[in-house]
Amino acid sequence: MYQNIYFQREKNLIHLWDDVLGYRSFPYTRYAYEKSEHGMFTSIYGDSLTKIYKFSKDDPDLFESDVAETTRVLVDLYTDSDEVSTGHTILTYDIEVEMLSGLPDTETAQNEITSIAMHDSATDDYFVLVVDKDRIVDNKKTEKATILRFDSERELLQEFLTIYETINPTIVTGWNIDSFDTPYLYNRLKNLFGQSHANRLSPIGECFWSPYRQRYYAAGVSYLDYIRLYRNYNYTELPNYRLDTIGRIELDKGKVEYDGNLDELFKTDLEKFIEYNLVDVEIVVELDRKLQFIELCQAICHAGHVPYEDFVYSSKYLEGALLTYLKRRDLVAPNKPQDRKKRLEELKEKGEEKFIGAYVKPPIVGKYEWIYDLDLTSLYPSIIMTLNISPESKIEKLSDWNSQEFLKGGREQYHTEGGGIIKRENLKSLLDERNVSISSNGVIYSLDNVGCIPGILDLWFKKRVEYKDEMKRWGKSGDTEKYEFYKKRQLVQKILLNSLYGVLGLPSFRFHDRENAEAVTTTGQEVIKSTADMVNVKYNKELGGRPILIELEDGSEIKLYPNQTVSVNRDGIIQKILVSELKEGDDFVSK
Repeated sequence: MYQNIYFQREKNLIHLWDDVLGYRSFPYTRYAYEKSEHGMFTSIYGDSLTKIYKFSKDDPDLFESDVAETTRVLVDLYTDSDEVSTGHTILTYDIEVEMLSGLPDTETAQNEITSIAMHDSATDDYFVLVVDKDRIVDNKKTEKATILRFDSERELLQEFLTIYETINPTIVTGWNIDSFDTPYLYNRLKNLFGQSHANRLSPIGECFWSPYRQRYYAAGVSYLDYIRLYRNYNYTELPNYRLDTIGRIELDKGKVEYDGNLDELFKTDLEKFIEYNLVDVEIVVELDRKLQFIELCQAICHAGHVPYEDFVYSSKYLEGALLTYLKRRDLVAPNKPQDRKKRLEELKEKGEEKFIGAYVKPPIVGKYEWIYDLDLTSLYPSIIMTLNISPESKIEKLSDWNSQEFLKGGREQYHTEGGGIIKRENLKSLLDERNVSISSNGVIYSLDNVGCIPGILDLWFKKRVEYKDEMKRWGKSGDTEKYEFYKKRQLVQKILLNSLYGVLGLPSFRFHDRENAEAVTTTGQEVIKSTADMVNVKYNKELGGRPILIELEDGSEIKLYPNQTVSVNRDGIIQKILVSELKEGDDFVSK
């Protein structure tokens, strides 16, 4: 499987690193599909297609002409496998910069780098490289790390590059490295030695700044900022995400404490300064040993056939997963919506919600004697699979649909947004025969063939059930390694399952459709509300319900339940009646 991929646009070259085949490069061949009466390929809509190699990307009638180059290659070369590649070497690092000359700026990188701590996952060795002009410390190997002192920053950085190239990492991580360590290190290397030496951070000498993602890339090495991994996969909102805070929460281990500032510590206690730099790296290494977020990131990206850096973009790895799913079934996807950029800008400018969201029931304050908790398994994925919500299964939308009105036999006909009319009896017949389904926002879906969205969700759902069963089995047998393996695998499936419905309403997503997105959430709202109503009926009529406190004429109080029978005085006649049938203003007979 692939370890890394890079598209060198100016040379039209794909650079690919594979855990078995090693490194190779080859020209990229772009292609697309167009409608053809006798084509050998089929779109998800049933169109006959032929593959073409010369085309305009602006042609609105093409299929898959706009797939990202790296995703295109990974989907085509690794169609049959979602497995995570092996043989990775992870370099964890942290830099310290002097601040006597002012706060360090990552673009100008004028301040000296005073030390660099790093960890090599292949050997489990730690290193600290430190500038020590006064020769206070010696080169030495302690129980924790190899300490290397240098007379100047230039010597330190030259040795860092030598060690870096010896380790030859496939993944580099650290805390907040996207925002500080990596851009500062690269620009400092460029200032002191020139761009060609700074580009040694890439095994093929290709480093670049991405204005869109606001970060540096080194071709052949995945720079994965651990603070981003943590915020992406830790689902608890925290007051802050400083390394010291996270280290104490997850490991009961914080940064080294000291008086004054780091520059003073560097001057007065170099040994403690070295320990400070080293501990910052140790915390990140131990975090990943516990949380294994790097492996989780890899597993999700391999499922989506995208570079590891795309782990923060669910629309990218979900698109890649769907393209792979369709390719395995010899089906071709449509192009992305052509007006996606315009739609995104309008959403930003107007501040509109992307689509109708989930239902949150307002709490009724008070003490409850009976509590009912209902957890609907994978609600949104289940709705998509049940209704067959997908671009190619969508038939029409009713503008005046109301499910409760329909169930009670309301209006005799419904109007489509296209100007058509559907009679109630015809719609009921289609629903009864399970030819179509209808969502709570009135979208009608064909049930003749499983759509690509519910199809891949069904696959992921079954895989998750399988992995959870294996996780439990190995957990009971005491095999920790296999338990952890299947625990991670089921988590990957859970993340994929729970992410897909959200990107349906994202204009940049290939399978974007706002009505489909709202079909999921509005139906979810109705399921929750209807379930609550049904539970309340059963609760009140059969289980006693919430007690009602009634004040009698003599000032005393009596607690009554909805299914109780009590005596009431109505118009001078004593009656036995259910509490649930009483109305406000009824007179109670006193005890």
